Amino acid sequence: DGERLCSCYTFNKRQSFWPNARDSCESNDKTLAVMESEQEWQFITNEIQNKSGSRYDERSIGLKKNSVTRRWTWINGKSLTIDKWHKEGINPDPNDTYGLIHKEYPPGFKGSLSTYRGYVKRQWICEEETDNCRGDCFSHPVPRSTSPPGTKAFTTKVKTSIEQDVTDVSGVSNTLTTADDKSRSSPTVMLVVASLGAVLFVALIILIIVILLRRKKR
Repeated sequence: DGERLCSCYTFNKRQSFWPNARDSCESNDKTLAVMESEQEWQFITNEIQNKSGSRYDERSIGLKKNSVTRRWTWINGKSLTIDKWHKEGINPDPNDTYGLIHKEYPPGFKGSLSTYRGYVKRQWICEEETDNCRGDCFSHPVPRSTSPPGTKAFTTKVKTSIEQDVTDVSGVSNTLTTADDKSRSSPTVMLVVASLGAVLFVALIILIIVILLRRKKR
C-alpha cells in the first residue's frame, strides 16, 4: 500500500484546562488530537470506549472556535469537516471556545462532539504524527503519484528539443542581424573612401599647379 504516516494518540488521565492541555501536548512535540476524516474520528471513538475516564467521560481535543471567523476549526488551521455534534441543548454553543469528544453522550451516541468555555478541567488526547506506528495509532495512506511511467523523461526530452529549436532560431536570427549590419555599414565605408579620394585628387591638382607656377617664374 506504499508508505503510510501514522497518528499516534496519548490518552491523558489527569485533568487540566484546555490551554494547559494544549501546552502539555506541545511540550512533548505533540498536539491536541485533530480528526480530519470520518475514519480518524471512528478510530478515536473506538479507543475511548476502552479507556477509563473521569466521571464526565469527555476529553479535550484540538478543536477551537476561530476568534475572527467565529467558525470551528482544528488547531492545525484546517476546517471541521465531520458533523458529530450531539443535539442536546445548544451545541455548538456560540458562547463557547473549545471542543470536547464524549465517550457516549447522549446515550447511544458514541464519540459525539460538544463545546465548553475552557474554565473547567477535563482529560485530554494528544496526537503525534510519526512513521513509527506503535501503540494507539491510526494509519493515513500516503497518496501515490498519478503520473504515468516515463512522463518525466518524455517531458524533459520535449523540453530539450524545444530549447534546441529556440537556440537554432536564435542563431539564424543573429546571423541575419550581422549580415544586415554589414550591409548597412557598406554605403558608409564607400562614402568615406570616395571622400578621401576626392580630397587626394584636389591635393594633387593643387600640387601640380604649384609646380607649374614655380617653373614659370624661373
